[in-house]
Amino acid sequence: MGDHVPPSPGRPGRALSTLGGQAQPETEPEPEFESELEPEPAKRSWAGSWPDLFVRRIARLLVSLWLLITASFLLIHLIPGDPVRASMGPATPQETIDARRAALGLDDPLILQYFSYLRKTLTGDFGVSIASGLPVSDIVAVRLPATLELAFIGFAVTMAIAVPLGMVVAVMTRGGRRPAAQVAFASTTILLGSVPGFLLAVILVYFFAVQWHILPVAGHQTAASYVLPVTALALGTAASMARIVRAETMSVLGDGFIRTARSKRL
Repeated sequence: MGDHVPPSPGRPGRALSTLGGQAQPETEPEPEFESELEPEPAKRSWAGSWPDLFVRRIARLLVSLWLLITASFLLIHLIPGDPVRASMGPATPQETIDARRAALGLDDPLILQYFSYLRKTLTGDFGVSIASGLPVSDIVAVRLPATLELAFIGFAVTMAIAVPLGMVVAVMTRGGRRPAAQVAFASTTILLGSVPGFLLAVILVYFFAVQWHILPVAGHQTAASYVLPVTALALGTAASMARIVRAETMSVLGDGFIRTARSKRL
């Protein structure tokens, strides 16, 4: 075996070995350049995920409906008092009350009442009103169009007030300008947003309908009949939404592209 010679300073990483009295370079094995790249992950198939998402949402909806129906059934039976006696009056004979309870199925075991309640609710049979004696489905069908109309008008008024108001206040108070306007806007919207809708409705009816006789108390024959209920529905929601719109507008106004556009007078 030959003597090992230290590596040459001019060419690092190579050593010389003597074999038979002659110095020969000791070659190193060529590095193997293997691809160490990780395989590209498979692309997510949206075609397969949308049905799963739809099924999960439907399942959550059904569970939520079942919980709501069960909670309403339990609340009816946990509230103290007899609804039959309350509807027929305290002077009604006990025999009449017992017959009415038997006709309504209130004498059955609680589990049977629950399944009967669940079956009728899912099939659209809401029974008969104890107070009026009319089918509940007919009562709901009569009042549903006016309710939907009022909800749609209230939503439109809410958006018409909240979006422009929030954007205008954001532009006026950006950068700490007009602190008085900012304080007034925050105080007013917090106050209106914290008042319950039913309390606001009572206040509006008391002043504008009872005391000042400016607007009607109820009905939907004229446009004036919508003023009080729409105001009670939209005012608190518009106040809360206006604060959200202002915060989002302030965030957008502070972005870099807005500052660049403003510097270029665009």
